Amino acid sequence: MDGQFSRVVQMGTLTAFWEQAGIPSKPGAVIVCEPVLYLMLSESWAKGDLPRKDVSLDLFGLNKGQEIVWLHYSYQVMWGQNEPAFERDASIYEGLQKMLALVKGYLEGLGYRVRPGRYAVPDSIKPMRGNFECVRWVKDGESSFRVETVGDWSEVDGQGECDTVGGDLRVGA
Repeated sequence: MDGQFSRVVQMGTLTAFWEQAGIPSKPGAVIVCEPVLYLMLSESWAKGDLPRKDVSLDLFGLNKGQEIVWLHYSYQVMWGQNEPAFERDASIYEGLQKMLALVKGYLEGLGYRVRPGRYAVPDSIKPMRGNFECVRWVKDGESSFRVETVGDWSEVDGQGECDTVGGDLRVGA
């Protein structure tokens, strides 16, 4: 990118990320070079009166036009003294860390080099919350959730067993 700012294309789904990046997304696809993708789980304190952390999983790549392609997924977790405040928050916090490992494994299984990190983008570009269709949230008990892989993720439309609505988890109808 020669130190110049490249345009940022924000994507809402992993499928859209593949299409915009112009790289193969299915097992068995021929990968001519070994593209590098950046995948990073980060957390920061949320603004407001209650102690909350924004926990985000970001996937970055470059398309043929050297535009940054960005898929962002995040949740806010209520925070206690030194850990998530409630069982639900603890399961989501743990689930996001497992999601990082599952998405990384999925991408590597497709033949991509996955590096920890991200492209720097100006603060004026706010993330758009998207969805990784290769994983889903499943209710696991009274008030907790877990993340699992989706068998054939191409058939999932982001409205799987559990919906993600406005940063909250709710069991799908």
